[in-house]
Amino acid sequence: MQIGRRPRLAAFLATSLGGALVAGALAFAPGSAVGETTPAAPAPSPLGWASVNLVPDLVQVGHGLAAADGRTVVGVASGWWESASIPKSVLRMSTDGGRTFGAPRDLSGYPLAVAVEGERAWLVSSPGGPSPELVVETWGVGGSTPLTTFRTSLPNVPQDAAITVSGDDVVVAAGLSGGALVSLASGDAGVTFGERVQVTTDWAVGIDAAVAAGRTVLAYGVRPGGDFDVEVRTSDDTGATWSSGTLVGADATKSPSLAVGTHGFSLGVVRSGRVAVLSSADGKTWDAGTSVAPVPAGEINSSVAAHGDTVYATSDGTRIYASTAGSDWQQLPSPAPLGTMFPSLPPGDIDGFVATDDGVGVLNLGVLVRGYQDTRAPAVRFTAVPPAITTVARHLVRFTSTDPDSPGAWSRYECAYGSNEFRPCTSPHDLAEWYPHLHDAAQSLRVRAVDAAGHVSAVATARWILDEAAPYNVFAAAKSNVTLSSRASFRWGADDPESGVASYDLRWSSTSQKASRMSRSWRTRSAVKTTSGSFGVARGKIVCLQVRARDRAGRVSAWSRTECVARTYDDRGLARSGSTKKLRHKRFVDGSATRIRSGGEVRLREVRRGSDVVVVFKREPGRRGFTIRRPGVSKDYVDTAGRVKYRVVRMAAEPRQRRAGTLRISGDGVLDGIAVLPRWAR
Repeated sequence: MQIGRRPRLAAFLATSLGGALVAGALAFAPGSAVGETTPAAPAPSPLGWASVNLVPDLVQVGHGLAAADGRTVVGVASGWWESASIPKSVLRMSTDGGRTFGAPRDLSGYPLAVAVEGERAWLVSSPGGPSPELVVETWGVGGSTPLTTFRTSLPNVPQDAAITVSGDDVVVAAGLSGGALVSLASGDAGVTFGERVQVTTDWAVGIDAAVAAGRTVLAYGVRPGGDFDVEVRTSDDTGATWSSGTLVGADATKSPSLAVGTHGFSLGVVRSGRVAVLSSADGKTWDAGTSVAPVPAGEINSSVAAHGDTVYATSDGTRIYASTAGSDWQQLPSPAPLGTMFPSLPPGDIDGFVATDDGVGVLNLGVLVRGYQDTRAPAVRFTAVPPAITTVARHLVRFTSTDPDSPGAWSRYECAYGSNEFRPCTSPHDLAEWYPHLHDAAQSLRVRAVDAAGHVSAVATARWILDEAAPYNVFAAAKSNVTLSSRASFRWGADDPESGVASYDLRWSSTSQKASRMSRSWRTRSAVKTTSGSFGVARGKIVCLQVRARDRAGRVSAWSRTECVARTYDDRGLARSGSTKKLRHKRFVDGSATRIRSGGEVRLREVRRGSDVVVVFKREPGRRGFTIRRPGVSKDYVDTAGRVKYRVVRMAAEPRQRRAGTLRISGDGVLDGIAVLPRWAR
């Protein structure tokens, strides 16, 4: 079991290291003398490291306790709730080695010590108030209230305490203001306690206790001659009587720490600025101790915990050392000091130190950081990625990881942008770190997680498109700039190699062929997905189309060059004189045409300067053709003779009409229509 103000673990096995149980105490068997050489242990296996916040609703944590026994871990934290004005203490229990914890149980009073055995916890607290009291509560895994509660009055206020549990035997030691150290014993698992026993009047600071094979060991700080030291006492009758005190020569220990493993008792103290661990098979005779590691500047504490044949030691919790079966002490591997990995574990005095059946844990400021046997790789996933298509190169990408061996596991991340190599990164990750590489359309970021044990996750990949330019090469085109029907057909398109064109905006207008400029009375259509279409156009009118493209990123191109299509005037829109005759046939444009003979003429007035002229006629044998007269231009002859063919389209030869005026057509032939294309329509 794990006992005391500092967490302690594991039942003491009398047969380890050749130990033999003699009259309730341990004696070394031949061949196991103190100081014999032990082989160096292999380097510790890498551990996973994880953290769990026991009190997320506390705004400030000031004090904590922890204890463990096998798979059961108990954490206690005291602090302030909500507006930092309401004091609160909670107790939480775990039955899976600290991986997860049950619901918090509210406590009354100020917690002083905690112990655990099996699936029960014992809590020692001081309720405060005008009369000094000590309260011992027993808690089970479930339930919101203690199983049992014992209260006893004390002559002075308890300032520190320790507790040990072995079956039904419970021993509580309390240091009182004024220097008295007293103990209480229970033989019914803490339901009732016997009379108070005074252990010493020289107590100064710190108490810890451990029990094995019926022997209870008590360690506490004293100040003989004004300097700190640690005194140890033992009891073989569950705290009814205590041996005389033995000083172990700890010159700067504020809070001694005891633990029990299969090799006996271990005592953590500080000597000459270093963590020292003393060992004893019987709790009475202690070896000279082993210097484990330097104590960080300003620290005067040493903590030990044990499980089986492994003993752990630390000072401020940021570096933890272990010795297995008496081997050399070695630092537990971690990618960085624990205080760096877990900011909730700042350097300083820790609240609790525990050993479980798969690792070790440090409690500080309500957060339990534990090392555990990690056998599986973590998994990484993105929690925030750029949009699938974006116009912004710089984004914050977020990701997180989970570890199948423990929630809250620490891991570091490595990122690779595009085809770049992996390099360390953190979440959130600013893509600006990869400049000047943020320019390709196809963007990707790969992330992998590496846990504290060195396991590497599968790679998670985020992909998106960076669109840095609007569509270009936007065009609208017509098969012909003259239509003989009531509709003008166009096609359109654009290039966008980044995100691709999503849709088009169209705008078109209808204008008289005699107008001086194109009409800006637009009709519009948006979000067009097709790339072709037709538009209605009246006789003698011109329909003009402009197109702009929108890409999938929302970028919009400029409007395209205007493309225009003219619909012919038929004979009804033209003036006739002389020898002309109106003809009807379904194969004529709009069902009618004009036959011109010698002396006949067809006119179109008010044709704009610079216009192109287009004539539509029927080709037939024996015809001499048309003569086209435009103001300022020499006449042009169009041959209409030949095998019969309807709707022949012919543009008058250059140069274009040089002056505004009337267009005249005469000769011998069948005129099916006239169209003019002013300069603004070309």
